[in-house]
Amino acid sequence: SELAMHFEAAAEWARAAQALCTAAGTAVRRGARDEGVKLTERALQLLQNLSEPDRAAAEKETRRQIAGMMNR
Repeated sequence: SELAMHFEAAAEWARAAQALCTAAGTAVRRGARDEGVKLTERALQLLQNLSEPDRAAAEKETRRQIAGMMNR
């Protein structure tokens, strides 16, 4: 996602991860499940840059979003 790349370049890790999750949801809805998985994996990687309390909360929310989109 182009938006995610901009957030990543600005070190806005949580916003970049959210943009990737949004793009992943779009990919899954369009039948590109593998692309959706790759995008969500990248989102989780980016969250490793956050401090512990922020990372735990962001990972939990990201995993919730992933579960929701993959169960469609």
